[in-house]
Amino acid sequence: MGGDSYRLCLLVGLISRRDLLRLLARGLLSRGAKEVTVKEIMTRDLLTVTPETPMPEAMALMRRRKVGCLPVVENDRLVGIITAYDFLALSAEIIEKQFGD
Repeated sequence: MGGDSYRLCLLVGLISRRDLLRLLARGLLSRGAKEVTVKEIMTRDLLTVTPETPMPEAMALMRRRKVGCLPVVENDRLVGIITAYDFLALSAEIIEKQFGD
């Protein structure tokens, strides 16, 4: 992979599983289709949180807006990503502690 393919910079978009499924549904990944760039399929209008956002607020935001992840941004830089799986894993851990194995 060439050094120009990625850079540490401002967050401009995100590709989710939904974006890829939309791409498949439109038939853009079929054989003989032109090469698809990240720019063509990424979601640009991103919902983000900061490192100081309380977890319950982030969870509620994800449920309300029906998104599978939230980029965590500080000073216009991506510092992390919270995913639905992160909350699922946390929920499982809490349940295991509460009710035992």
